[in-house]
Formats: sequence, C-alpha cells, structure tokens
Amino acid sequence: MGIYLLETVVQKWEQGNLTPEQAIGQILLHLQAVNGRINNLERREQRPLVNQSEKESTDKSEK
Repeated sequence: MGIYLLETVVQKWEQGNLTPEQAIGQILLHLQAVNGRINNLERREQRPLVNQSEKESTDKSEK
C-alpha cells in the first residue's frame, strides 16, 4: 500500500475501509514526510544569508 493523501486516510477511516494498523501506518508515513520537510527547512535556516548588495560589493572588490 502506498501513501494516501491525509484527507483520503481520514475518509477511508470514517468509512471503515482501513484497519487501525493501516491507519497508524499511513499516519506514520505522513509524520515521516513532515519531519523530513521540517528538517530541510531547519537546515536552510541555519545557512548564512547573503544580502544581494553585499554580494555585489564583494564581487566588485574581487575584480
């Protein structure tokens, strides 16, 4: 079974078309995906940001 959209998981659960184990598995897959996205954002936040004007002045001074 692949990962369903979260809305589909809820709908299937409400209709009784998922076992508790299947629902938990789907929720864990979504949690894993969200965790990966958060980790990517946190890594991106930790990178130093370079202001465009600072970059241009650095480029000019290197010439």
